[in-house]
Amino acid sequence: MLYYQQQGDGLLAWAMGNLQALLPEVSDERMAAFFGGLVLSTYALLQFFSAPFWGRLSDRIGRRPVLLMTTIGNLLGYIVWFFSGNFLLLLIGRLINGFAAGNISTLTAAATDLTTPEKRTRVMGAIGATFGAGFMLGPAIGGIAFATLPDLDGLLWGLNRFSSIALVSAFLALLNILFILKLFPETRKESSQPQSEKVSLSSIKALKPLSLAYFIFMVSFTGMELGLIFMVEELLGFRPGDISWLFVAIGLTSIIIQGGVVRRMSAKVNDKSFTVVGLILFTGGMLLLASISIYPANWLAFLGAIVVSLGFACVFPATSSWVSKLAPDDQQGAAMGRIRSLGALARIVGPLGCAALYFAFGAPFAFIVFAALLVIP
Repeated sequence: MLYYQQQGDGLLAWAMGNLQALLPEVSDERMAAFFGGLVLSTYALLQFFSAPFWGRLSDRIGRRPVLLMTTIGNLLGYIVWFFSGNFLLLLIGRLINGFAAGNISTLTAAATDLTTPEKRTRVMGAIGATFGAGFMLGPAIGGIAFATLPDLDGLLWGLNRFSSIALVSAFLALLNILFILKLFPETRKESSQPQSEKVSLSSIKALKPLSLAYFIFMVSFTGMELGLIFMVEELLGFRPGDISWLFVAIGLTSIIIQGGVVRRMSAKVNDKSFTVVGLILFTGGMLLLASISIYPANWLAFLGAIVVSLGFACVFPATSSWVSKLAPDDQQGAAMGRIRSLGALARIVGPLGCAALYFAFGAPFAFIVFAALLVIP
């Protein structure tokens, strides 16, 4: 956001200028946090609408063709980002990626196709560990690419300071397309149940309270994601390299817990217990992060982030497994689409809520509010 602001970008400069005229005492960093939240929310808005669509479509035509279509869509979004010399193009690229990112529901449904309910939590832990690896490696790769690859800003029309990161992302999307074409088989099971006898997901009462609990948790988690970046920069003076290491710690913790502890204990511990323990850990981690304003220490940021990651690593696979067990086999795509859609809605509410609270009261207050919300689930 600061880059486009410094470029005097028309759309962003107009929006920031109007807001700054109303609140001239607000720093550029808080202004950037606010508009960063808006960009994340537009990305998530498309996920909110697309996740159920892709999930239901994969129930009808199969997981493989849907994964191909969405991965090609992601590639297109990264190409637009590569040429996003202005804020409007950046926004368009994020919208394309947001719509295509609804494919996570399809990927999760493919995993449920290949497992029995007894092993569902174990498999969801493995998927969560994979997401954790991406959470760790993604920012690290982005930071390395930004630091080591040539700065393409202004070399050709539309090229900007972040074009090298977009190019790396596009290359990874292309590898994904080749992987799906060559190695990914169709996993969807043909339903033996007549269409007229299908059970409606809305009629499964247990899904409603579980979905609400998942949504509130994800609001807190996505708010934390945004607020943490700007808080450690403002209160601790973290630079992009420091922030990358912070996300490495979060991702590594998630990989170890989801890929090791949750997978091994899933036969002995039920989904409800994993979820409750995870919520308690996550709340404690949020309060630790909020305390940075009282005791600004780098180690406290890492400790709080690791405890938050421990909580997430318990809640995410357990709730995903729980939902998949409640849904009929022939509607796994729709069920996963619904829960991922709620997660996307949380990515609208969470960053916007955090941006507004951060903007008005500062990061610690935002973290305390999100921790208090977790009492409900």
